[in-house]
Amino acid sequence: MGLLIAPTLALQAYSRHREFAADQRAVAVLDNPLAFARALEKIQRESELGWGLFSRVFPTRDRKTERTPIERAFASHPPTDERVSRVREAAKRVATNYEANQWHHIEIN
Repeated sequence: MGLLIAPTLALQAYSRHREFAADQRAVAVLDNPLAFARALEKIQRESELGWGLFSRVFPTRDRKTERTPIERAFASHPPTDERVSRVREAAKRVATNYEANQWHHIEIN
C-alpha cells in the first residue's frame, strides 16, 4: 500500500509546487498582477457557492473550515487563499522593483 501512496503524495506535492511557480510567472508577465489575485478569489467564490446541480450529492466545504492534513497532502492544488496571498505579496515586490528600476527624468540647468 505504501508503494502506491508514496508516489501519489510526491506527485501531488510536485503539482502544488508547479502551481505556485505558474502563479509567480503570471505575476512577472502581467501588467496588473492584482487582477490575477482578484480572478483567483472570484473562482474560489464561484466554486464554493453550493447552489450547483450536484450540491446535494457533493456538498461544498464551508470556507472557514480548514483542510485536514490528509486532504492537504493529497490535494493537487494549493489552497486558493494561500495562492492569493502569495500573488499579492509577489505583486508588491514586483511593483517596488519596477519603481526602483525606472529612469527618472532630471533636468539640469
